Amino acid sequence: MKRIISLSLLLACSLAVAKEVLILTPVFNKPEFIGWQKQLFDKFVTDEDGYRMVAFDDSIDPAMTQRMQDECKKWDVQYVRIPQEIHTRPYLPRHPKWPKTSTSLRVSDAYQYMADTMGFDHDGIVFFTDSDQFLTRPFNFHEATENYDMIAVLLEAAPGIRYVWQGMTICRMDRLPDRRTINFNCGHINGAIVDSGGFTYYYFQAHPEVRVKQAEVRCASTLFLHNRFAHRQNTGVPIDEQLRKLKEFGFDYLEIGFLQQKPNDVSYSLNNTFLHYNAGSNYDHQSKEYITKKDAQLREYFQAKLCA
Repeated sequence: MKRIISLSLLLACSLAVAKEVLILTPVFNKPEFIGWQKQLFDKFVTDEDGYRMVAFDDSIDPAMTQRMQDECKKWDVQYVRIPQEIHTRPYLPRHPKWPKTSTSLRVSDAYQYMADTMGFDHDGIVFFTDSDQFLTRPFNFHEATENYDMIAVLLEAAPGIRYVWQGMTICRMDRLPDRRTINFNCGHINGAIVDSGGFTYYYFQAHPEVRVKQAEVRCASTLFLHNRFAHRQNTGVPIDEQLRKLKEFGFDYLEIGFLQQKPNDVSYSLNNTFLHYNAGSNYDHQSKEYITKKDAQLREYFQAKLCA
């Protein structure tokens, strides 16, 4: 009788853990993002059994590593250090034409490491997200994935070569077949260059039955353009027309006020629910003044969202 009760309790605990959303994010150079993400997840994740956030520290500077640890402790976020030797081992196969190190390679290694060491072992929802992706509206992961096995921003390197952008990928690990074969590597596929997450193409080829929802993306720099490649600035559109369009796009008053400050390199996804800071590692080498201004705008905006 005692054994039956113990097994029942064990099963109940296992089911409870499976209902918890697991959020995995790699952090590289901006430890303050940890606190921003955690506060916004606390406010806006509405899943009944909550979530657990794990920050994977991929920094190369010991001083930065200490700051990452301090931030995780401050905000009650689980901390994991990514062994830096995985980037030179290498952790994932390298195509001969690719350099030995690059941002894309580091990101691919980090996401695969997160999946291999923790994500694939979770029998529930796993959210793989960049450290500069922020939840700014109420969101229920279980409701969003009720009719899907995966929600992701999908990219297409060439006709028929479709893959996930790793920084916004929600996986129902409890439903995905052969989930340990999901590969976040980058490189070449049939002559086309694919970025981090590109080798998920092979997973979709092997499992066409997987139900994937495309997470649409709205870039601030292209909101008012008929052709998003025409130019990269929201210029020449009257203010009243901008307001009308922003309301049509479904932005609320806080979001409209923020966008009117023209942080043109941010983007929104999933019905304006997530905001992507973009280039959080500053791989595009923006000036210190630019980053300081952008961070101040985001900090003010997030505080307004948290207080609303």
